[in-house]
Amino acid sequence: MPDILKYPTLAMQQQVLTSAKRQGQIKCITEIQPIKLQEYPWLPKNAREIVEMALGSIKKNYSQVPDMMTGFYRESIRQRRTYLSISEAVVDIYKAPYAKFQNDKVKIYKDERAPM
Repeated sequence: MPDILKYPTLAMQQQVLTSAKRQGQIKCITEIQPIKLQEYPWLPKNAREIVEMALGSIKKNYSQVPDMMTGFYRESIRQRRTYLSISEAVVDIYKAPYAKFQNDKVKIYKDERAPM
């Protein structure tokens, strides 16, 4: 039975990757397909109400425990239509809890730079 990996991303439609069981790495090529985000109707309110709602939502919107994440970073520098350089990296991210006075930390796991 083949392994199936589904992963949604913000800037791309859900991708599906199927492979036979095997050892080693699997290359996955994704295609950028913009997804239109729904419009959020914002109604003006009393400034005090907005601040009170924001403060009341801190526990819901911000983690109270530390979190470890892995991310992907890409940077490209162009001059007109010519790429000058492209850099990519896989990063490990430590997200500190909101209630503690700690800094978030990022560590580069693997990087690649390609000067053009």
